[in-house]
Amino acid sequence: MGTVSQAGIRGLSSVSSAVMSLKGSSDYPPGLGNLSNSCYQNSILQGLASLKPFPKYLADPVQDPEIDRRKVEAVDTLRILIADLNSARNYGKTLWTPGSLKNMSTWQQQDAQEYFSKLLDEVDREIAKAATAMQKPMGFESECANDDTATSQHSDDSGYQSLSTVSKISSARVLRNPLEGLIAQRVACVECGHSDGLSMIPFNCLTLSLNVGGNDHDLYELLDAYAHIESIEGVECGKCTLLKAKRLLTMIVERAEASYTDEEKLKEPKLRLAAVEEALEEDDFEDKTLTEKCKFPSQFKVSSTKTKQAVIARPPQSLAVHMNRSVFDENTGMMYKNSSGIRFPLTLDLGPWCLGSASISHQPVEEQWLLDPRSSMIAGDKRKSYVTGPIYELRAVVTHYGRHENGHYVCYRKFPRHSSPEGSAEAPVKSAALDDDEEMDWWRLSDETVRKVDEEELLDQGNVFMLFYDCVDPNIIPSSEVATAETSPMSTDAPVDAEDDETPTVEKPAFTCTVKEISDDDEEELANDVSAVEEGDAVSLPGDESTRTGEKGPRMIAV
Repeated sequence: MGTVSQAGIRGLSSVSSAVMSLKGSSDYPPGLGNLSNSCYQNSILQGLASLKPFPKYLADPVQDPEIDRRKVEAVDTLRILIADLNSARNYGKTLWTPGSLKNMSTWQQQDAQEYFSKLLDEVDREIAKAATAMQKPMGFESECANDDTATSQHSDDSGYQSLSTVSKISSARVLRNPLEGLIAQRVACVECGHSDGLSMIPFNCLTLSLNVGGNDHDLYELLDAYAHIESIEGVECGKCTLLKAKRLLTMIVERAEASYTDEEKLKEPKLRLAAVEEALEEDDFEDKTLTEKCKFPSQFKVSSTKTKQAVIARPPQSLAVHMNRSVFDENTGMMYKNSSGIRFPLTLDLGPWCLGSASISHQPVEEQWLLDPRSSMIAGDKRKSYVTGPIYELRAVVTHYGRHENGHYVCYRKFPRHSSPEGSAEAPVKSAALDDDEEMDWWRLSDETVRKVDEEELLDQGNVFMLFYDCVDPNIIPSSEVATAETSPMSTDAPVDAEDDETPTVEKPAFTCTVKEISDDDEEELANDVSAVEEGDAVSLPGDESTRTGEKGPRMIAV
């Protein structure tokens, strides 16, 4: 019985079939035919086929005999196509992408990364639905599972999913895309040091931006730029607002008490001060607390500078990296391509860009990334990394030739030097080992045109659009335990500069919110507030709706 991808050629003309039969040597891996400007699809499909863990992710849902194959059409079709592309039986042939995979994009959508994203979204959606459909009521089966403790799964330190024996039946159906990782994002105020913690954001592709100017880049430089600390000015800060209010209310109460104001008249400012102190004690900086409980008008809220940083929290099993080459020309209103060259490694140590890789001398290492909004949560390429790993090996490179509005995509990928003919699409797909001792060669696949290349030619490809890596060593270990740790992945045997080898001095953050000296206008306003308390009037803070008429808008006191 023919496979889906092979069946796609039956409707082709005899001319196309002849071209297929005259394709190169049987020693050449299969290419993908192109009849409709589908090079952007072909390059992505070849790139996904190069990843070791991906076939198992596609195979697990369809192995259940109760699953309706029509509900996982994209998953099943992609699984078979990838098996065909990796099968030695198809060497020397041209395969054709099935219609269900081609129809995911329109004729106008010819961006490889967009197709990658749409394809992965559809695959994840189908697998999630299949997993939900396969869930069975946990009745007698769960009780039996509770007695089966011999097969319990224990969690590891990698962050990957681990399940208890109680959920043994459903554990096989909880699937995670091997391309999926987690980004940790921290937003913190540089004035008071407050942060809501780390937001975990899933990703299946890292998009790196290129600087405009035509200079060449390397992958490490782009990863540093992705994870750099960004300053954002003019952001409202709840804690700064409360600290400002506490300072002003305390001054009002103290001055009123010094003038022997009646205790009954101090009731309102003391209640507001107590509400502010309670909010600070409970770290409750929500807008509802500020407006309803503390009774602050919107004009009273303090704006400050905050920093934002996004780093890798959970590295994926397979890493996809996209180079954003699109640039908007403000003068013409048109998009153009950034043609800067990009250097990339065959082996990538992702540790320096993972959460916790930055260490601070003479301080505990645990959770240092949460303390200082001015300091980086990672080491990056320029600083000494506290950790080494995970280690990734390059599997495929997608390049783009031409201009932004048109061009051609080509995929470079690895194939085994001696392929086994047992790669039938109908055979069960086994879990691929991440550490591959098999001899591999690099091939250039320009649709159906295939030729062998060496590593020198591969690494000379500057028009990189996407990179595909597989994790070959998921362990993340302290660099001190590595006898021959490299200080920079791009360096060879060059000595490390002394200042690069040292951990940079981190400026101590100003966690205590400070208030500027009270100006004459503020002094007068506070005096009026004290007088209001003595006369029994309502107490108003700068920005309250009860601000005296005829005055200009509220002046923010920086905190």
